[in-house]
Amino acid sequence: MHCLLLIVAALRLPEAFAGDNRYHVISYLGIEQGLSNNAVRCVFQDHKGFMWFGTYDGLNRFDGNVFKVFRNKFGDSSSLVNNWVFTIHEDLQYKLWVGTRQGLNTYDPVSGKFSPVYYQQHGTKQLARITAVVRDIRRDAKGNMFIATEGTGLLYCPAGSYTAVQVPVLSEGKQLLSYDAGAPELAANDVVWFFVQGRGLCRLDKNATQAKVVNTAISTADCIKPNGDQLWIGTPNGLMQYVISSNTYGQAYTEENGKLAYNKVSSLFLDKCGRLWVATNGGGISIIYTGDGSAAAHIPAGNSNYTLASASVSAIYEDTEGRKWIGTLRGGVNIIDPKKDRFQSYLHDPLNNNSLPSNFIFAFCEEKDGTIWVGTDGQGLSRWQRHSGTFTNYAHQAGVSNSLSDNFVTNIRCDKDQHIWISTFWGGVNRFDKKTNSFRHYSLLSNNSEKESKTVYLLYKDSQDNLWAGTFDRGALYKGALYKYDRLQDAFRVFDDKLPDLFTMAEDRNGQLWAGNLHSLIKIDTLHRQHQSYTLGNPVRAIQEDSKGRFWIGTEGGGLILFDRQAGKVLQRYTTAEGLCNNAVLNILEDEAGDLWISTFYGISRFNADKKIFTNFYQGDGLSSNQFNYNAALRLRSGELLFGGIKGLNIFRPANIGASGNQPEMHFTDIHVNNQRLGQLTQYIQDQRGGEIRKIKVPYNEAVFSFAFTALDFSTSDKIAYTYFMEGWDKNWNQAGNSRTATYTHLAAGHYTFRVKSTNAEGQWLNNEISLEIIVLPPWYATWWACLLYLLVVLAAAAAFITYKTKQRRLKYEIALAKLTTEKERELNEKKIAFFTNVSHEFRTPLTLIINPVKDLMEEEELTGKHQRELNTVYRNARRLLRLLDQLLLFRRADSEIDRLKPTRFNFTALCREVFLSFEQQAQSDNQAYTFLCDTTDLYITGDREKLEVAFFNLLSNALKYTPAGGRITLALQHTDQEVTITVTDTGYGIPAESAPHIFDKFYRSERQCHAQQSGFGIGLYLVKQFITLHGGSISFQSAAGEGTTFTVVLPRGSEATPEEPATTVTAGRTGFLHTMAEPQEPMTELTEEETEDDTIGLRITDKQTMLIVDDDEQIRQYLAGMFRHTFQLEEASNGKEGLEKAIAILPDVVISDIRMETMSGLELCREIKQHPLLNHIPVILLTGSSAEEGKLESAEVGSDYYLTKPFEKELLAATVQSVLQTRDNLRNYFLNEVTLRKNDFKVSGQYKEFVEKCIAIVEANLDNDAFNIKVLAREIGMSHSSVYKKIRQVSGESLRGFVRFIRLRKAAELMINTPLNVNEIGFQVGINDVKYFRQQFNKVFGMNPSDYIRRYRKVFEDKYKLEKIDTKRKASDRKKAGT
Repeated sequence: MHCLLLIVAALRLPEAFAGDNRYHVISYLGIEQGLSNNAVRCVFQDHKGFMWFGTYDGLNRFDGNVFKVFRNKFGDSSSLVNNWVFTIHEDLQYKLWVGTRQGLNTYDPVSGKFSPVYYQQHGTKQLARITAVVRDIRRDAKGNMFIATEGTGLLYCPAGSYTAVQVPVLSEGKQLLSYDAGAPELAANDVVWFFVQGRGLCRLDKNATQAKVVNTAISTADCIKPNGDQLWIGTPNGLMQYVISSNTYGQAYTEENGKLAYNKVSSLFLDKCGRLWVATNGGGISIIYTGDGSAAAHIPAGNSNYTLASASVSAIYEDTEGRKWIGTLRGGVNIIDPKKDRFQSYLHDPLNNNSLPSNFIFAFCEEKDGTIWVGTDGQGLSRWQRHSGTFTNYAHQAGVSNSLSDNFVTNIRCDKDQHIWISTFWGGVNRFDKKTNSFRHYSLLSNNSEKESKTVYLLYKDSQDNLWAGTFDRGALYKGALYKYDRLQDAFRVFDDKLPDLFTMAEDRNGQLWAGNLHSLIKIDTLHRQHQSYTLGNPVRAIQEDSKGRFWIGTEGGGLILFDRQAGKVLQRYTTAEGLCNNAVLNILEDEAGDLWISTFYGISRFNADKKIFTNFYQGDGLSSNQFNYNAALRLRSGELLFGGIKGLNIFRPANIGASGNQPEMHFTDIHVNNQRLGQLTQYIQDQRGGEIRKIKVPYNEAVFSFAFTALDFSTSDKIAYTYFMEGWDKNWNQAGNSRTATYTHLAAGHYTFRVKSTNAEGQWLNNEISLEIIVLPPWYATWWACLLYLLVVLAAAAAFITYKTKQRRLKYEIALAKLTTEKERELNEKKIAFFTNVSHEFRTPLTLIINPVKDLMEEEELTGKHQRELNTVYRNARRLLRLLDQLLLFRRADSEIDRLKPTRFNFTALCREVFLSFEQQAQSDNQAYTFLCDTTDLYITGDREKLEVAFFNLLSNALKYTPAGGRITLALQHTDQEVTITVTDTGYGIPAESAPHIFDKFYRSERQCHAQQSGFGIGLYLVKQFITLHGGSISFQSAAGEGTTFTVVLPRGSEATPEEPATTVTAGRTGFLHTMAEPQEPMTELTEEETEDDTIGLRITDKQTMLIVDDDEQIRQYLAGMFRHTFQLEEASNGKEGLEKAIAILPDVVISDIRMETMSGLELCREIKQHPLLNHIPVILLTGSSAEEGKLESAEVGSDYYLTKPFEKELLAATVQSVLQTRDNLRNYFLNEVTLRKNDFKVSGQYKEFVEKCIAIVEANLDNDAFNIKVLAREIGMSHSSVYKKIRQVSGESLRGFVRFIRLRKAAELMINTPLNVNEIGFQVGINDVKYFRQQFNKVFGMNPSDYIRRYRKVFEDKYKLEKIDTKRKASDRKKAGT
């Protein structure tokens, strides 16, 4: 059919090179559509059907929708070697061969990578990469590749190999290896023809190892096309015909002999009809019949749908469906698609007078001789004589009465007399006179009016040859009406002025006239003018009764309507939902087959009313435009249909517009796994065949898939719809419309199959499904061995379940019991808080009865210093207890949310100063820099004075509490018109970072030692936060550990309309709260020398001993010092660390320490003392304010001697001290009596008595052992070294050396009593060789000299003791080295 159309075109157009290519619609692809460059050097279609284009800037793959561009990437060896692509081909392994200006690449469509091709130099085994310019590539039937290069000649690459060999050329008896090969082409019997540039035509026979030059008449050519016994050869000087059998050149086709449009032939293509398409570099395409050598057609460059985009044509390629793909330089890709030749278009050509006057077509009419009249919207009328192909155009000429009255033509009709009637929008009705070639104007006058109705939109001729004209209502200018032509009067008369603004009119087979207006379908009564109107709601633009009597109405916006004329109702409505291309139905025509053709604002629909199937056609199908106009439709006598739009007219024969029958193949264009191209993840590919991936296996954590696919249809790709289905995941097919992608994220482990298919251009689903099998591997925890493990776990769980069920009832009971207990604890806690609050209230009464009488007693002048001091202590501590109670009461009120603000207007500066002065004496006593900064004395705000006092009192109290001596505290006050800002800055310990989020929580206290040792409930900052928030203010802080803290409070100043606080409250000094919270200002009364002895505790201790008092409360230290001042030498320390240092320095006889202290607690101090070798004998008495049993246990663990809780009775403490010291003295006196052999009346525990006797026996047994030491003694006793040392120290108060010396002297006394030895002999006997030292030590222990002792006791005990004969000489030598 396509060849037949071309033949007809040639017959109709004898002047082949006139530039008229009306029967070939040419479409265009360029950089606007995604082509990398408009200079296209080569075109190729691979085995899948993708089109490939080589350009000056990369390789392009086209799938009918989009381009995919491949370019050289710097530094990437797997990319294209060079962007200037000359040639493309494909081998039998489906790899693409790409020849460039810098060598040859093969492209693997699976991996997406380019690889180089090597060649073996002739006569050697050395391989070299092909880097020369590759001009052309050809493949024979066996898959052997022939590569034409510049410099390295023709290369031959066997099938399946990617290493080529050089083909030498025999020329004039010489073998050429380095030459420029070009234009290779395979002819019959696998003979390869090519040119050696500069030498001539060469031939390589089958199985030959070298080529030979066969003809040198033409030395250079760019292309060859075999045709039987002929070779068509394109050269820079024209087209040559070479006869193979005679080895001669025959006819030449050149520009000079008029047989070629341009001499520079760049490419040749021989089509199936035996025509040779000659591409020229500057003259477009010339088509020649190869049979007789005559010219068939010429396709030049131009701006119409029938011309090329560029005259420089570099390649012509015909795909499997007969499309011609034309590669041009600068004009991109031009396509001649036979499917688009079905619709012929006629457009306005501004450079050609023999064309339509305008592209805006509005009306048609056909005469009996086939002449077609075309009305335009604004450019007048055209008379188209199809047999001669001429257009005669008519337009309005100002001042010429017989010219067309207006250029806006709305309708054209031809009556039985072959008169041509033309209606215009601004000029009424015209009739064309063929004899005079002029127009006569007809005026349409309304009844009883001389005003002409010029806006004629409707012109219709019925079966009776009556001519009807309808006009629009123009307001005050003239009224619209329906007119009828009166042939007798030769004038239009008003038929009915109640029928204005008619758009269309039609007559059914019964002779009934129908019309349509803006809203309704009208049934016209031509006799009685009793018209019937049927409201449809949309403008009626077309009325058509088909050959089967069905009545169709085309509406603008309401689609196509099937109307029942008998019932006067709509039977069926068809819109885009049913397949109509657009709901604005402008014209309806019926073809010879009974199908309806419907033009719209977006395409043309063919409707099979019996099957109710729409087939839509658009610009991509060959129409000149998608938008069509009102009235512009006509069925010709030949059966052809005419439709006019905004881009000329379209004429076609419906019988030729059949279903394409095309079944495009589906292909994957890209697959991504986890956002990476599948070709880069070759380890996941399990199966691939024919360049297609069939199966992949992917880990579960990368199971994110993206598929791109397409149906290869290069004519109507926009009309193809897709649907896809993931078998094993989706429940139904997913309708994707024209979208060509699908994405799945995080597929579960398992086997899947992704399936996709498409429709054809007619919307029918095809059996072109493609699929990809996908295996998503399970994670390790879903493998078979993991499942086995799970089974074991389940079995174990089942076994445990039995046990679990037996425990369930008991557990439920325990949970219920726990819940009940929790509820009771909650209730008990609430009762405890209420009780504690009530008790706090009750405490205030006795405290009042204590504070006031004590204060009265303190004011009496006759009190002694001692009494004054003790009363002062009572007063201070009673006030302290009162402060604590008040803090608890404030907390209870704030926490229960019953506290409300009592706002007044008061002097805020005075309040801050009063709070500041409350701590001035305390700051002075702690040697702290204490500063108040304020720039005004009268700053009034509105608020609750008492609550603000509490807040700032707590802030300053904390600042002083956590700032060590020598630190700095600053209270600063700043203000603006709207708010005041108060900052409290200290240089104390700072707030730890971990405590910062919690410091405003109630009961929160930092666990750090410097904070934990400070007294408090953890409610001070909670109250501050609560009271500041109640005032609508804010509090924040900045702190650095070890550097200090700054609290910032911002308060609104409030309204001045609030009543001021009474003057008495402001000037009264301190409020009740400050009066309660402030420390009493009376100075501490010092102890005097005149204090009576009645105040001392009589301790029966012979010598004045040393007592160390350790407590961080100065008042406690002073109180204890007052108790023991006359009986002990006193030392004081304010913390455990200082106490340990003083204990080491003075070795006190007893230590009294508080447990809770900074730096080092009392428990740590006791542990250090008991572990110190010089201090471990010192008794330690611990005092604590806690009555918890845990405290007693902890004190016992660290080795304390006694544990007393506060408050304590002073008599009990005195008795405890006396008891501790008396116990120690009893032990030591017992030991001394044992040593001095006196009568021992002291009562000690059996443990100590046994220890002393055992130690004496062991030491006496080792008096002559020079190696005797503490380790030997510990081993003999069976105790550790440290335990023996501590016990000896406790019993004797002496070190080990002193303890042994005592026992030596005891033995000496025994010898003095029981033996007649003299003093010197006895000294040697007990191991003391120095007689003088022996006499001194004996005198210290026994209170007399050894000689006196002998005289006094030896007689007395003479009869009692028996003398022991001792060999003193023998032992004297052994004790020369004995020490004391």
